[in-house]
Amino acid sequence: MGGSVSMLRAEIQAHVRVAATYPSFLEPNLYVTRYFLEICEEGEGIRPADRNNAAVLSQMSMLSENDLSTEVGLLAENERAIDVLLRIIETYRSMTPAPEFDTKKRLFARIRRPDPFPDLYEPVAEYDIARNQASLLRMALRCMRMVTVVKDARQYIYAHSACIPVFNRVVDENPLDDFVRQDVKGIFKNLYAGDESVKRIETASIAITVELMTDYDDSPAVSSSPNAAEAGRVQLAAIKRLQVLVHEAPDHVPCHAALLTADAIPAVGRALARFPETYADIYAHTCRLFVTIVSPPRLQADEEAGRPHDERLPKIIGQHGGVEGAVRLLKHCRGFFTRRPQNTTDAPPPAATAVAVKKLSAQEELDALKERMLAPGGSNQEADDTRRALVEEAPRTDWTVPDLAQQALWALDVLSVTEFNRIAMKREKLKFVIREVTLGSKLIVPRRLRLIQWAAVGYPDDDEDPL
Repeated sequence: MGGSVSMLRAEIQAHVRVAATYPSFLEPNLYVTRYFLEICEEGEGIRPADRNNAAVLSQMSMLSENDLSTEVGLLAENERAIDVLLRIIETYRSMTPAPEFDTKKRLFARIRRPDPFPDLYEPVAEYDIARNQASLLRMALRCMRMVTVVKDARQYIYAHSACIPVFNRVVDENPLDDFVRQDVKGIFKNLYAGDESVKRIETASIAITVELMTDYDDSPAVSSSPNAAEAGRVQLAAIKRLQVLVHEAPDHVPCHAALLTADAIPAVGRALARFPETYADIYAHTCRLFVTIVSPPRLQADEEAGRPHDERLPKIIGQHGGVEGAVRLLKHCRGFFTRRPQNTTDAPPPAATAVAVKKLSAQEELDALKERMLAPGGSNQEADDTRRALVEEAPRTDWTVPDLAQQALWALDVLSVTEFNRIAMKREKLKFVIREVTLGSKLIVPRRLRLIQWAAVGYPDDDEDPL
């Protein structure tokens, strides 16, 4: 066994030398990567025909370091092999077919006949370059997915490689390739799971950011669950990243098209519906995102030029709970501006009246419990308990109450350009909330909100309801 391990280690090192000698040619790198993948799959008992099998992929997602084969362990311990795989993933698009003659043997070129390129590599035709580049990327990603299970390999990648932008870029370059997407997701699960799960969002595009938000939608939102805090961090980081991408976009037209294509606004709406308004950071940065998408300078330019506003994105935001979320945040902050009643008398509060409590028997308690479980409102009660638990465990925020309320007002201002959103604001009793807000002097009520004619919004007002 020791001799076999030594021979396999030497074979891996020889293939690493081949890849290092010809870093920009397709054929040698295809040969090396195919060898790495074959020994890893042979060690794990995976046939080449089962690479896309769902059962095999689920088995790979549950790999542990103690259950890995010797072949994967030997490949993971070779740091040069990891460098080769990372370099292939980064430069696969720029690799070209190998020339006819070997480019490395140039000694005494004038008096010596050049050697042909090694014939153990199958040549790649000009029309087949793109397919072989994609095949090279797939094989390198599958090898990296198995290698990153080993802790030492992960530590080496942390210390010697900034691979997050590279992995995000290959997903963006192959948006329809599920093989690439699933392997990159598995690599990130091995590398940056748990508290490090937001690292991928730092350099993610709009599509990848929305994909991560959707992935963390499935985790339970119960405060006692270990996934609750992680899901909150991912949703907050994703909303911040979307705001930065929209703000830094040189042209808003392709950026808005990317938001619509990736279903970014529904993902943000699901985050608002999932977390209560006590998660102030999520709500505040969501309001900032709405203001960035529906830009006030662009609205002002439309008004000055006499053009109608583009109501497509504001209406989609309103359809997915954007107006209700901003109003909930504003109502949550309303207590800052409402003066609490002061108790002027020193009289003690009235004592509660004594109520005779009847002690139930065991059978009566069981019957009462059964009636409570069979009640039609049981699911609503469970949802209320979950939301109450989230409120109690809400994280602290650095935002002040006036800043939170101002963010909500600015978001409602830009969303009020559509009749659909104004009807939603009227349904949420925004008129009375704004009246209370204007009693304070620390907030600015935007012009569009002040000029809304609430009587003309939606159905005509009844005499009993002045709103």
